[in-house]
Amino acid sequence: MCAGLSKVLKRRANLLYRLRRNGVDCSLQRKTIYLPFETSPMMYPQIKRLCNEYHFDIQYVII
Repeated sequence: MCAGLSKVLKRRANLLYRLRRNGVDCSLQRKTIYLPFETSPMMYPQIKRLCNEYHFDIQYVII
């Protein structure tokens, strides 16, 4: 594996880890972040980075 690719994967894993630690559900296979309906995605800086850099989508969930 290329050293540059491993840095990219490590960064993505770190962003997902920090987001999941805050209680946000994420699906890596679907590249989707599941948020409760009342929550603003701008509350978490990791969501903005994942959407911009890794093309993740946000799915609102009604609880």
